[in-house]
Amino acid sequence: MLSLRAIRRACGELVESIEGAPKGTLRVGNLFIIKGSLRVGRDDKYIICAQSVNKICGGHINLLILAAGFATRLEPRTLETPKQLLALKEDYFLIDLFWENISQFADLFERKIIVTNEKYYQKFVDWNKKRDFDFEIISDGVNDKTEKIGAVGDFLYAVDTAKINDDVLVCASDYIMPNLDVAGLVQLSELQNTSVTVTKEEPIEEIRSGSCLLLDSESKILKFEEKPKEPFSNLYGVPYYLIKKADFELIRQIAAELRDNSGQMIAQLVASSKVYALKYEGEVIHMTTEEDYRELVRKS
Repeated sequence: MLSLRAIRRACGELVESIEGAPKGTLRVGNLFIIKGSLRVGRDDKYIICAQSVNKICGGHINLLILAAGFATRLEPRTLETPKQLLALKEDYFLIDLFWENISQFADLFERKIIVTNEKYYQKFVDWNKKRDFDFEIISDGVNDKTEKIGAVGDFLYAVDTAKINDDVLVCASDYIMPNLDVAGLVQLSELQNTSVTVTKEEPIEEIRSGSCLLLDSESKILKFEEKPKEPFSNLYGVPYYLIKKADFELIRQIAAELRDNSGQMIAQLVASSKVYALKYEGEVIHMTTEEDYRELVRKS
């Protein structure tokens, strides 16, 4: 939760009312604080926006989709086809569903990049060409799951190979949140000047196989752990991370044996820096098993 005191501290100016603005609007320099979806203070809810959307968050971050895994739990379907390109209905794939839900924020992205492995590379190239999208498709050079470099390794490979030189939104495309406010995530990062992630309340059983985090009253992450044996909260760490360029070097310090899970990036940043989290409430589509796939096909 962001306090008005924190906003004043971050912006270095007093919050003042704006004549003629919608009821409940405040101003901090060039920022307008309008009642909406991002919580600020105890009793009211606000969205942080600006006189010009581009001034605060438009067109200067990159979107990076991690798609280099081999999805062994979905074999034999994924022996020749990546999970993201499994058909949900005729000529409509999991990655189409992902993009359909995030494309409303397309103006925020300066570049859109997919990192995959060498085995699936051409399939993503063909999909991108058929859709006439402008994704950049890069291969990490891996042909077999025994050679994989892990999600953290793929992030760093993409940063270096694609020469990513700005903040980047990293997404696992098999985890879809139709109601996620990506602009709010970017705005939280801008306001706190830190990397940020997304969290959602989940049952303890679900958290044991994912990640667990603990927040303070202003949504700063106090503790983060991957696959905890004993979860310390009911907050699940969603694999969506807006990583600040300044934090890339901290992520490079992650040991090779810890690079398999993308959540390790947040664990590293919590230990070495500051990270905030945006709470998500709403539907989640997560496809990891054959049962998940069949259910998604049925609903599509």
